[in-house]
Amino acid sequence: MDTPPMTPGSSNIPDPVPLYESPMYLLNKRGVNRQESGKKKVKQGKEKMKKQIKNLEKKLKLSEKMNAKLRQRLWRSSKQQSAQESPRTKVSKLLKGTKNVSKTVKKKLLFSELLVSKIKSTYIRSNTAEKRILKSATSGILKKYRCQGYFTSLTSCWKTNLSYGRTERKTKLEKLRGDVKAFLENDMTSRLTAGKKETITRNRQKCQMRLLNDSLKSLHKKFLAAYPCYKDGDLTVSYPLFCKLRPFWILLPKAIYRQTCLCKIHTKMAFLVRSMKISKMIKQSTPQEVIKSICCTNMKEECLERTCQECNKKIVTTLYYDPQTKIKFERWVTKKVKVIIHGNEKISQKTVKVTVECSKQELFKEFLKSMPTFMQHVINVNHQHQIINKIKENLQKKEALLHIDFSENFNCKYAEEIQSTHFGSSKKQLSLHTSVLYCNQQLENKTKPLCFCTVSENLRHDAAAICIHLKPILQELVVQVPQLETLHILSGGPSTQYKNKKIFYLLETFIARETGAPRCVWHFSETGHGKGAPDVVGGTLKRTADNIIAQGYSWTR
Repeated sequence: MDTPPMTPGSSNIPDPVPLYESPMYLLNKRGVNRQESGKKKVKQGKEKMKKQIKNLEKKLKLSEKMNAKLRQRLWRSSKQQSAQESPRTKVSKLLKGTKNVSKTVKKKLLFSELLVSKIKSTYIRSNTAEKRILKSATSGILKKYRCQGYFTSLTSCWKTNLSYGRTERKTKLEKLRGDVKAFLENDMTSRLTAGKKETITRNRQKCQMRLLNDSLKSLHKKFLAAYPCYKDGDLTVSYPLFCKLRPFWILLPKAIYRQTCLCKIHTKMAFLVRSMKISKMIKQSTPQEVIKSICCTNMKEECLERTCQECNKKIVTTLYYDPQTKIKFERWVTKKVKVIIHGNEKISQKTVKVTVECSKQELFKEFLKSMPTFMQHVINVNHQHQIINKIKENLQKKEALLHIDFSENFNCKYAEEIQSTHFGSSKKQLSLHTSVLYCNQQLENKTKPLCFCTVSENLRHDAAAICIHLKPILQELVVQVPQLETLHILSGGPSTQYKNKKIFYLLETFIARETGAPRCVWHFSETGHGKGAPDVVGGTLKRTADNIIAQGYSWTR
């Protein structure tokens, strides 16, 4: 009986064919293994060599350090030994190994050693005048026979005391440095900063910063034109040398040095004084210097009011000038300009800076006309600062001072924005109202400021919005000062925000009732001088928010 194929009992099942690896495959496999093992050995060898190099470098540094130490020790010991040796011993060492030396040569060598040792000891104990005499007595003959360095090494005299020929060049360099300084400090070249914190200190020398009005390359060309001797003379001034000689307090202007929110009255007077200074009509450079020139040393309100008996007759001293010469100066003016909004033409007011041309006589008349207003403005500013500081220093336990101001609206940002969001007008703004509360702490018995900031999506800055911003702060004020009797409020003077009749009404009907204070005093700062502690609070919060956004978080509300 035939069995079907491929069954267990079938005898026709072929034996399994063994799978032999081809010789080429085995060869490639062996090659790959050898290559990997070779790379591994090379890597291990490199690591071993790196360790050896590091160890050798450490040993080399230690040996160099030890050699330097031993060399220094040897030099000190030889110096001490030579200092202890007598002149006769030195001569004997000098003649060691020589034969048939006459007594006359030995005598002269001994005499020279005695003379050198005496000069050396005398020079150490002598004063400056005696050193100068020694220099004049020995300089000519030593220089002639080229023994100046040898004499210096024997007597330990400083080379600077016996140097020659460098005084003239040093004088020229000092004159050049002074000329560069005078050129860069000119008001035509740089402008002086007025802020009390705008100073720079270098090597314990504190100076007020000056900002250049032009690039250093242009100023280098102007300097060579003003001083032709440094262009074709013995000492030529290149651009790198000119940059190197620039004083450290004269800086290149940056965006952070841009001044904003300036006082209009102070700026107007600064423009007038700067124009008169540039045209050489007066000596003063700033309005503060003009005031100091016509007031007493200890400036008082009577001096500014021109009622002081000692300085009321002082006037601004002018230099000689041609009254009819034309001059230009800048000023801020408010103009009515036509603008197109959504296809409709409208008239709006814009404040712009313009350049005015007039004669020097007309400029000086404008200056004299503006002086009374400016002096009264300075009186108000100084008086307010004194009163506010006095209130802060003398706050009683039942008194408080609240300094408030609106900060610039904060633009919400995403950590990642698409183009239409970044350049579009879809970003939300937040209104920030900052406050600083000064009250006398009951336990510590000292004035301590408390900072607040209220944030709102409502961008209104009117009287009603101000009261809503103040409500949580007034509630905290009652907790800090339970028996409040007098509340001082300090703010700026814009009529659309604080200085209006609505605030006067809400001061009694809202603020006084919220705090329970029977006496409330509102102080308005002088125009353009309302910056203070609340602005610092707003700046700190905005910087903190920007740092959070930079770390990948989004600030959308």
